[in-house]
Amino acid sequence: MLALEAGETKVAWGKIKGWYSTAEDRPPKPCFDSMEKQTTEREELHRKVSPPGDPIPINVEPKEVVDDRPEDEELRGVVRGLHNGRTGGAGGMRAEDIKTWLRGAILEEEADGNK
Repeated sequence: MLALEAGETKVAWGKIKGWYSTAEDRPPKPCFDSMEKQTTEREELHRKVSPPGDPIPINVEPKEVVDDRPEDEELRGVVRGLHNGRTGGAGGMRAEDIKTWLRGAILEEEADGNK
């Protein structure tokens, strides 16, 4: 308070910052050594290890998975089947947005005479 009364705002600000850093409940920033130790511990946790025991038996025949690029009609059917009012993922794209895009694409094709 004395620094503020004396008009020394920079000194007062420095004292407030110092007090705040000691008064808050946040742990201090880790040093390089502790970060290196933590990285080593995490690498150890995620290292590849052989599974214990015998492998799990597979009692079904493997099936061929079609992984080709989907046709236009397949995509259109999927879009039409989406349920409104749901948001998918971090992007926040709604089913309504995709359906609006499809309607616009269909109108554009009809105007061009493609479909």
